[in-house]
Amino acid sequence: MDCSVQIHNNLKNLSDVCIVDESYLPACFFLSNYMETAFADRAFSTRYTYAKTLLFIYRYFTDQSIDLVERVESGKFLTAEEYDDFKRHCKYKVEADFENDKSNVVSFERFSDKQLDNLIHASQSTESRASAFTIKERLRLFFGYIEDLYNVFHFANNADKSVRDDFADLELKVKTDIRALKDENTDVSDPFDQAIPDEVFFKILEIIKPASPKNPWTQQVRLRNQLIVDTFIEAGIREGALAGLKISDIKHDHDKPRLLITRTPNDPTDTRKIPAAQKTKAHSSAISHGTMKLLKLYIETERSKYPKAKTHDFIFVSEKGNTRGEPLKLGSINKIIDVLSHAVDFKLHPHLFRHKWNEIFEKRARKAGLTPEQIEDIRKYAMGWVEDSKMSGTYNSFMHAMLVHELSTQRQNESLPAQGESNGDN
Repeated sequence: MDCSVQIHNNLKNLSDVCIVDESYLPACFFLSNYMETAFADRAFSTRYTYAKTLLFIYRYFTDQSIDLVERVESGKFLTAEEYDDFKRHCKYKVEADFENDKSNVVSFERFSDKQLDNLIHASQSTESRASAFTIKERLRLFFGYIEDLYNVFHFANNADKSVRDDFADLELKVKTDIRALKDENTDVSDPFDQAIPDEVFFKILEIIKPASPKNPWTQQVRLRNQLIVDTFIEAGIREGALAGLKISDIKHDHDKPRLLITRTPNDPTDTRKIPAAQKTKAHSSAISHGTMKLLKLYIETERSKYPKAKTHDFIFVSEKGNTRGEPLKLGSINKIIDVLSHAVDFKLHPHLFRHKWNEIFEKRARKAGLTPEQIEDIRKYAMGWVEDSKMSGTYNSFMHAMLVHELSTQRQNESLPAQGESNGDN
């Protein structure tokens, strides 16, 4: 059965997701019910991500001719071998277009376990292996679905002790594997690697200028695309936050140009199939006077050309085809950055600019003499993180590596005698 994730408008006319079969009917009533009840209060982007993960799970067990609903109802669950096979499958990337899927799941059935491991270890990279976060998410949602089915069939029915024990064993096994995954993630990156190397970064700053002979975009969209990249660089925001920026979020009073990064879940004015979403706390982001001037120029001269742009307040709009003037889609933003990737011969994606923002911020903050505590307080606000967030470690590995290297070099220089000096030994 060919299944896919489909986006639709629910009874409240809000974007929602469902896993459907080839006839666009819900693939499984119980799976749909789980998605509806467990994730009802989550942002659309989160529900969409979870739906794709659950589709990965549903497809796997369907391909294995395992009916999870029937298994849980009967109290049999999975054998140890079946669970281990699924866990192994979770460790590998499966590239898929979940919206336009025909036969897009890479089947690993023709490979033995040993062959799969050999494929991964044949090179020094781990490109075929999913990240620890992805594996954990797959296992977590798998057990969440099993637990939901268990509650449906057994929670109020005084299940046999053997059924309760088997369920408890599976729960312990999955949760133990999730906790242990931090030791299994073999992806190791060099902390001295910058998110975007400086030479590439400076190249980006040059070729995004509309007058640059190496600008990769058509003349019609160059100003808009420059502003998109400049906003990523200067504000350090996520692509969902950028797609959700509105004209009313632009503030230039008191000679302090800035953008308000707001949270507006289920925004009724957002007509996009996949609405914009801001994951972190609401905050404001400073931008340069130059970018502020370009934003005003774009709004007054480019954006104003399209009648559809007058029906909403979103800053960045489509400038081609039947969607001209409509809010720019997340997929379009990614395509803009992808074209830029080819122009600078370096793989870019919107979130890399957020990492680069943190590198630049760290350098400037240290140069300004700010204490580590001050730096972290400012960073948490600028990134929209909660007070107890640990995200700084994710973005700061490069600067930490540089600092450790500097301190180690200084210590070595102090402990070693200068060239030409004797240490007293003959």
